[in-house]
Amino acid sequence: MKVAVNFSIDVTKLDKKRFHRGKNGALYADLTCFITPEEPDRFGQHGGIKMATTKDERDAGKDKELPFVGNVKAFWGEGVTIIKEEGGQSAPAPAPTQNAFPDDDVPF
Repeated sequence: MKVAVNFSIDVTKLDKKRFHRGKNGALYADLTCFITPEEPDRFGQHGGIKMATTKDERDAGKDKELPFVGNVKAFWGEGVTIIKEEGGQSAPAPAPTQNAFPDDDVPF
C-alpha cells in the first residue's frame, strides 16, 4: 500500500525544547502522523500531526497531552481507497502546491 499526502503544520505550535540536532548538524523536530485515508473529517482532512513522544512519555501515559500541530490530506493512493469528502463522496484531487514562503519567514 502506498499513500501520498500533503501536510499543513502550524509551526508556532511546535515545542522548540523538543528540537534536536542530527549528526549532520541539521535541526530536527520529530513528528507523528495519524492517517485514515478512508475516513476524512468534515474538512476533508485524513489525519493529524503531533510532536512525537518519547518512550518514557508513552509509558507514563502522557502521549495524549501533546497538542495537534497540523493536518494531513491524502491525495493519491495505491492499494488503498482514498475518500475525498466526509460521507464517502469522491472529489478530484487538488494539484500539489509549492511553498510560497522563503526560509527566512520561519519563526524560529
